[in-house]
Amino acid sequence: MKLSHIILSIFALLVFASCDNEDVDDLSQTTTADLIAEESNLFDLLDQVVKDDPNEVDITCIDFIYSFIVIVYNEDLQIISSQTVSNDGEFSTILGNIEANQFINVSFPITSELEDGTTFQVNNKEELEAAILACKAEEEEELINECTGLFLECVWEVALPDDVAFSTYTNAVFDNEDDGTTDLYYRGVSYNGTWTVYLIEGELHININLQGEGDVQSAWNFDWKTVIQSNDTMTITNDEGVSFVLNKECDEADYCKTLDFESCIIDGESSFTLSDYDDCVIIIAAPQQEVDEVTGEVSPLIEWDITYYDSQSDADAAINVLVDQYIISATAGTQVVYARIENPDTLEYTVAAINLIPEDCE
Repeated sequence: MKLSHIILSIFALLVFASCDNEDVDDLSQTTTADLIAEESNLFDLLDQVVKDDPNEVDITCIDFIYSFIVIVYNEDLQIISSQTVSNDGEFSTILGNIEANQFINVSFPITSELEDGTTFQVNNKEELEAAILACKAEEEEELINECTGLFLECVWEVALPDDVAFSTYTNAVFDNEDDGTTDLYYRGVSYNGTWTVYLIEGELHININLQGEGDVQSAWNFDWKTVIQSNDTMTITNDEGVSFVLNKECDEADYCKTLDFESCIIDGESSFTLSDYDDCVIIIAAPQQEVDEVTGEVSPLIEWDITYYDSQSDADAAINVLVDQYIISATAGTQVVYARIENPDTLEYTVAAINLIPEDCE
């Protein structure tokens, strides 16, 4: 993936120019010290500059002004070919065909021009490598800042890739802070931890470390390779091949952290529409789908019936169902009501307590 597709800042474009009529100096005196080896770091950097691969992170703040000559040598420093390249695609093709123990050479010095029109000279491969590394470091810093900024915007809800049928963590929510701490809300419980964004060999990663021990920590405490699809979506994958999609959610009505619900006090009372909480009750408290350990098949989704009651006993007996519009006096404080979550086919049910909290919004 081109870094420029992600980074919002505009970098100064560093442009390298080499005259196509300039010969490589003293070909008969060439040594390996003069050449760029296929296994060298500079070779890899050049490949990142000219390659346009949507599946890889490329360096985009440097460009070459074409045309110029690229000479290819074998391991005995004999010239195999000398080609004029006219664009990134041609240069990338040459680099892609270089075999192990082979070398390339380009003409030095190379004139470099910044976007503001100022020029300077790159005299050898060491200066070329230093220039590319400096550019790469700037791009990587911008990418880290971009991802960090995104991760702090709103909350991020867990979803599944298209090829994954089920995960217990679907609809879990990450709420991140700028001090590097995070809260993962899963099934109504908050798990505290930390998150760190960094790059490994040009790949963006997020390290998640939740405190304590248990199934949740074991599932999430990994280094996650991260691919940002847009400002609203990213995919994370750990070294065990487990992937999740994280979707940014900014409207509290679109995600569920807990079964605590607030409503503003108006004229001394708060009004709660109980059916508005059905989705969160199901996400947090309803029995989840089951996965057959032998076949891997996932049980069908259940269309749960949700009703609300003033007490656990009423919920168990399914009597005295509350009306949908539930009013609480401001002086009454938090009220607990009980949601009965019933399978309409089997009539099996579970009950979950929810907290209705009058809030002074002034």
